[in-house]
Amino acid sequence: VGVYHSYLTRARRVLEWFKAVKGETKILVGSRSALFVPMKDLRIIIVDEEHDESYYQRSEPVYDAVKVAEKMGELFGLNVIFGSATPRLDHYASAKKGEMKFHMLKGRALGELPEVEIVDMRREERIGSFSKTVLDEMEKTLNRREKILIFSRRKGFSGYVKCEECGYVVKCKNCDVSMSYHSSKNVFKCHQCGYEIPAFGECPVCGGRLTPFGTGTERIERELVRFFPGMKIARIDREVIEKPHEVQRYLNGLQEGKIDILVGTKMITKGLDIPNIGLVCVLDVDGLLFIPDYTTNIRTFQLLVQVFGRSGRRGRGKAIIQTWNPDDPVLIFASKHDVSGYYDLELERRKELSYPPYSHLIHVILESSNPLAGWDLVKTVVDKLRDSYNTLGPSEHPIFKLRGLYRHHFIVKVDTPESFLKDLQKVLKIYKGSWKIFVDPPGIV
Repeated sequence: VGVYHSYLTRARRVLEWFKAVKGETKILVGSRSALFVPMKDLRIIIVDEEHDESYYQRSEPVYDAVKVAEKMGELFGLNVIFGSATPRLDHYASAKKGEMKFHMLKGRALGELPEVEIVDMRREERIGSFSKTVLDEMEKTLNRREKILIFSRRKGFSGYVKCEECGYVVKCKNCDVSMSYHSSKNVFKCHQCGYEIPAFGECPVCGGRLTPFGTGTERIERELVRFFPGMKIARIDREVIEKPHEVQRYLNGLQEGKIDILVGTKMITKGLDIPNIGLVCVLDVDGLLFIPDYTTNIRTFQLLVQVFGRSGRRGRGKAIIQTWNPDDPVLIFASKHDVSGYYDLELERRKELSYPPYSHLIHVILESSNPLAGWDLVKTVVDKLRDSYNTLGPSEHPIFKLRGLYRHHFIVKVDTPESFLKDLQKVLKIYKGSWKIFVDPPGIV
């Protein structure tokens, strides 16, 4: 068995490459780059957790590893298996049409699917970041000597810092986004470009008091230490985890009783199989549902189903969602573990709007140092394409300024990307700029 991924040293990657080419490696386990290792006598490709957005590489060369695996199967006559509790929507649609074989497991190999409770925060007593219902359930779980996972979409202490007097918000000088407060380093940090500055408490505009708003993993960890003294609490996010294999140390801590409550971001949703987790809590799901992107709903649904799946791996566990929108269909279907029901609903919506999988979506972004010149350029390009193609935009990107550059974008929906991309290439040869082109990306924002 060989292993191939970008965290290996260059020498180790070369060694694994040649072992695979010579046929010494019979099974190669790796990240998306492993697909390009020319294994001798390759017969089958298995793409695990196929829904994961990390299979789509946004830096050059841009590619979708899931589509690469499909194409390899087609070209070389290979069997390709895609696995996920929440499959890609296009694969689900293909399976319904009989274009792909679809196998659904009727239950867990061990344990049962957890009970899911939706807590309406409009009617709940709130203590810090937590509802009383969640805190009571956590206490019961700890009394049973079971472990708890807490999911938060944000790292850091707070999502943004705002003046209580004039409304000033601390923003990154390089990006059009608010900076988060990180109490462990006492800094304001941009999660887009990494820029950070020492934290300050006085508003530079009016001299008023700056206050952190929103919940992050650091704040949750600090509150839990206060609520449950004596419990062993740990946090995993990109601030404390630099390499994926470091997560294992925390998982071992859960299994060995060294950790009672684990707080984390998206990385805790990925394939953790810990038998003694009795409760999973999702604290700030509403922020995920308000992202301006046509893929927001299904991405949130997939994340919820995945994080719920960490509970009750060997028995009947429980999961709780805190929300101000308890009637949202995403939450209702996710709480029932009804993947097919939600996917059918999402397919109806996509069909009405002619979004993938009923079309292909091309997302084009222009980056420029001058926002006015950038707008003129992107508008000219769209005007050249509008008569022949269904274009949406142009407009400022939701994150307008990123790493010092201003971004404008537009979207094109087409039946076949190849012909459009040829026409686009001809236009962009005339109207040169820093263009980024994404075909069927997992998200726009």
